[in-house]
Amino acid sequence: MSNGADNRVAPRPPAPVMVSYFYHPEYSGSSVQAFNLSRRLTARGLRPRVVSARLSRAPAQDLHDGVAVTRLPVIRAGHGALLSFWLSLAWHLFRERRHFDVVHAHGTVWHQIVGVLGRALGKKTILKIAMWRSDLAFETQGRLSGAVNRWLVERFDCYIATTPEIAEEIASSGLDHRRTRQIPNGVDTLLFHPLADAGRDELRRELHLPPGPLVAFVGILNARKKVDALLRIWQRVVQRGGAGHLLVIGPAPDENGDYVQGLRTFVERQGLGARVSFLGRRSDVASCLQASDAFVFPSSQEGMPNAVLEAMAAGLPCVVSRGSGIDRVIDDGVNGFLRDADDEEAFAVALTDLLREPGRRARMGALARQAIVEGYSLEAVADRYVSLYRELVAAR
Repeated sequence: MSNGADNRVAPRPPAPVMVSYFYHPEYSGSSVQAFNLSRRLTARGLRPRVVSARLSRAPAQDLHDGVAVTRLPVIRAGHGALLSFWLSLAWHLFRERRHFDVVHAHGTVWHQIVGVLGRALGKKTILKIAMWRSDLAFETQGRLSGAVNRWLVERFDCYIATTPEIAEEIASSGLDHRRTRQIPNGVDTLLFHPLADAGRDELRRELHLPPGPLVAFVGILNARKKVDALLRIWQRVVQRGGAGHLLVIGPAPDENGDYVQGLRTFVERQGLGARVSFLGRRSDVASCLQASDAFVFPSSQEGMPNAVLEAMAAGLPCVVSRGSGIDRVIDDGVNGFLRDADDEEAFAVALTDLLREPGRRARMGALARQAIVEGYSLEAVADRYVSLYRELVAAR
């Protein structure tokens, strides 16, 4: 005769829905994290699904590297974009309510409604605060809009702060800080890893990149990322006699817009055409980083930028602006450099020194890689989310 223990049924793994307005083939840092986390959760036996807006001709239903994706119909322009996404999302979650336990919103903009929808459906909700001094800046959003957005954000069951600064911002904004969990962005350290010098040289030839040393930047070409400052910094490096080539990697939201055209005009007028390459959006970012020698990131308004974490995982010393969400990861002068966002000369000096000292680059890059492996691997981050999902489902 079997005893009671023999008849126990293992609890079903939690089933999360990832909500990210922008998702492949559209690009955003939050969508990258949603995809990476979903892939890791799938490998652990969970069945995450992603819900996004359909902003291109991508199929409404899709499998993206094993992750189920639903792209909802939206009005693509004007104020109707947000409302139409919320209505489509509400209907989708209602129809699928029996197939998920937790709704995980990646970023506040576009996703404030998730907390309300989750409560209506009896599901637990998570809001990942993606941007420091932006997502929760209710006082800058107008009196009525700020009050409404605050009320919507208060409806979430859990807040994810990727950095201590964001955790402090949650508390100081008047939200219930007891709902906060601090979980950093994670990096696939198997995909992003260093290469030996010989392998790097061969990879450069395969990618048709110029011989080194190469300095990389990865990010959307817009004013918030301060790509104009990046080019001025590189001009200073060249003027200081620094050897090397700058790789500007990332999509341009408006290729023919004034900002992007201004970048190209600056390069042409300053005679930097032979020292700068605009590579556009790449599917082989990991390879481009492996082929590089250093990384620069002057953006000053971030959460925890994926690009910097990935560059460090690839063994690159990074020169990054303070206040970009990465201050606790980079040990200034040890595994990278932190410089004031507006001090372009200080950026240029640090980069020039790195270009002139290959031994120092190698030492700092190795320590950068070590910091990511020990504290920011995607494996460890996925484990923490699985535990959080289980905790929330049990509380329900």
